[in-house]
Amino acid sequence: MVAEAERSGRWLRFLQTSIDLLRGGDADPLALSARVDFASRPDAYQERLWHIVRTSPALTG
Repeated sequence: MVAEAERSGRWLRFLQTSIDLLRGGDADPLALSARVDFASRPDAYQERLWHIVRTSPALTG
């Protein structure tokens, strides 16, 4: 699996997954759910963050 991850350029994701598995369970199920959702849809989160930053009066000057 490691060799395949290295060949496909996904070794960082493999490494992070390994670390997450070793860390153990999260006491807060909502935090785990949010992390899984972010990991599966990072573009949607980035787009939403960009929208918030672009339209926030406090952040636009």
